[in-house]
Amino acid sequence: MIDTIRHTIGDITPRQIKHYKKFQKVGNGVYKYNYQNIHFVYYLFTHTLLIFTNTHTLLHKKDITLNDYGPYMDRLRRILNVVVGQPYKLTLNRIDYYTNLIFDTNDQLDDVCKLIQLYPHNYKRMKTSQQYDTSIHLHTKKGQNNINIYNKYVESGYNKRFDKTLRVEIQNKKALTQKQQQKFGIDRKLKNYWNKNMFQKLYLDFLIPFLYEGDHYKLENAKRIVITSSYTPTIKKNLCEFLEEINQYGMEDTKHLHSKNTIGRNIGRLEEIGVNPITLPKGCKSSYIPSLLKLVQDETKKLLIK
Repeated sequence: MIDTIRHTIGDITPRQIKHYKKFQKVGNGVYKYNYQNIHFVYYLFTHTLLIFTNTHTLLHKKDITLNDYGPYMDRLRRILNVVVGQPYKLTLNRIDYYTNLIFDTNDQLDDVCKLIQLYPHNYKRMKTSQQYDTSIHLHTKKGQNNINIYNKYVESGYNKRFDKTLRVEIQNKKALTQKQQQKFGIDRKLKNYWNKNMFQKLYLDFLIPFLYEGDHYKLENAKRIVITSSYTPTIKKNLCEFLEEINQYGMEDTKHLHSKNTIGRNIGRLEEIGVNPITLPKGCKSSYIPSLLKLVQDETKKLLIK
């Protein structure tokens, strides 16, 4: 549910940091320190302490749920009382929501990694800057979010704990928490983001238009479902051609072949009959992969009720 969390403490001088003498200079006015699985970076010129935490390493847990907010804050406060040791105000700088999807076989996971290459490379001001075989990353320097979908087993250096695991992650950055505060009055405190409503809004709802609804089939099987549907012959023909284009060129290039309205209408019609517009590319061993969106929704339901 929640992976990386970054906090800041502002207006803090070196004298106010108990462990400051243990910080190592790494740049002009920049000092770093690691303590109890937390990474600290101090910016002397702005008197800002940046605190990097990972929920899993801090709590020594594989799955993080709604109930882990208390233990996380207790652990964090105990460490900060040692390192900082004075009254401080924590401000949320970034929070990463995620889901781990565990597939039946590594071959199936490999097929999913091929599949995600066909997904859009531009979404809500984010874009991919480099192509990878086992992942897709959409990011923006000044925006509010990043999307990362990747083979966690490969990314972890082949850690057996993440065998057959795909991670679907959204990084909610400083710009997002600032906007939420300015527009909706949501204070930049972790407790305001460690809850079901914000997870639904900033993760699940955010992913729906990107992942699309409907299951993933091989191209010919998807076309067969279209042909046997109740749509008119003209609509069937258009949808089959649309599926062929995406399978050959990917969604990003296909978007340049049609108007925005046509793209949206075709996607909607396919989703209505349970077909994801992204079909399995050539070379995949699988003939069917369930909707990634539905897999994400089902997995998060387990974590949100714990």
